[in-house]
Amino acid sequence: MRRDTTIEDTLRSIENRVMGDVWLGATRRHGGRMLAIALGFTAVAGWFDADRGVHKVALVACTLFATTAMISLVALQRRRFAWSCAAVYAGAVATVAGLGAFWWYRTAHVDAMPLTTLLGSVISAALTVGWLTVVTTPLGRSQPDMRSA
Repeated sequence: MRRDTTIEDTLRSIENRVMGDVWLGATRRHGGRMLAIALGFTAVAGWFDADRGVHKVALVACTLFATTAMISLVALQRRRFAWSCAAVYAGAVATVAGLGAFWWYRTAHVDAMPLTTLLGSVISAALTVGWLTVVTTPLGRSQPDMRSA
């Protein structure tokens, strides 16, 4: 009886691991990596711009951009469904925060507006859309390498 339980647990863990894997093609991997790196550089540029003391709202948005970039790079490395979902959530929050910061600077009559909030929002939105396509891929098309045999 103990052996049957062990085999069932083993098969269940294998099933959970296989179902948790996501397939990322070479184009999607390279594109996602480039967008994540560009978002990271945008966040760093925004931090230097916000460091002058005027742009505290942009500092929050750039911190969220950096978080999205890091989570996206980890998700690209791990290729797991949970990390892909985390990248979607982080990207969506960063996009909204960046657009909110951009809107706040446009309507607050501030002398200088950091354009990193707009650029970061666009890059973050592109990453979010890319991760959404990964997360919402139907199971039948999720592992084309395994299904082609």
